[in-house]
Amino acid sequence: MATLQITLSRAHKIAERLKQKIGEMHAEAVSQARTVTVTGVTGDSQVQRLVEQGERAMALTARADRFIVALAALRAQIGAQNEARGISAMLAELEGVNRRLAHRKVLLAHVRDDGIAPQDLMSYKPISPDSRAMMGGVSVSVLDAAKGVALNTEVSALQREAFAMSDRIAEANAMRFAVELDDDIAAEVTGG
Repeated sequence: MATLQITLSRAHKIAERLKQKIGEMHAEAVSQARTVTVTGVTGDSQVQRLVEQGERAMALTARADRFIVALAALRAQIGAQNEARGISAMLAELEGVNRRLAHRKVLLAHVRDDGIAPQDLMSYKPISPDSRAMMGGVSVSVLDAAKGVALNTEVSALQREAFAMSDRIAEANAMRFAVELDDDIAAEVTGG
């Protein structure tokens, strides 16, 4: 049994490698297990080859099972570490900040200086009373420059908050913890 002292970031990478290896073993096992059509005369060597093919499929399945168990245990440890370090809560909070930030950035795209303010609409006069100049409409800036300044201030504050939260999450992810994996599995997914 190998005991690894790793960060959460590394644990996630190892979990991805385990998942990838499981997928490869599954695909190979399925390939080995496929029904074979035999035509003509068969010999002992062909029979032996087909028996070995079935055995390889079963051996790959058993090996994949070990990797699946290791992955489940690692994911449980990752979840426990995330909870103990408050990462899940921080990620949820960061998501909220990022959503608020994105919303304000969309609104900022609508701040315009080339229209009239809503409160000036009633006093807006077309060129002449009988003119059809208003038929094309007039551009009304619902979000004026003052609202734009307020939104920019909020965007800056939210960006600082998001950066600070991201730094705290990175620090929490950098702390090490012990993970145990079977030696052969550890060698295959850690390069050791």
